[in-house]
Amino acid sequence: MATALNPIQMQLLHIFKYQRDEKELEEMRDILLDYLDKKIQKEAGQVWEERGYSNELMDEWLNTHIRTPYK
Repeated sequence: MATALNPIQMQLLHIFKYQRDEKELEEMRDILLDYLDKKIQKEAGQVWEERGYSNELMDEWLNTHIRTPYK
């Protein structure tokens, strides 16, 4: 079953339809990864703020022993 490509995938295919050298492809990949990293960091920061997370809470979670007891 084939699925339709979304507009971002179509645009990327259009960009990459011409032969590129390896260095240029690597640069483009790095740019895309940097963009996605910044977007994820921004969204994670928003969730962090909305839920009232703090470094202290993360430390507490790391040091809390929560296990299902074995029967």
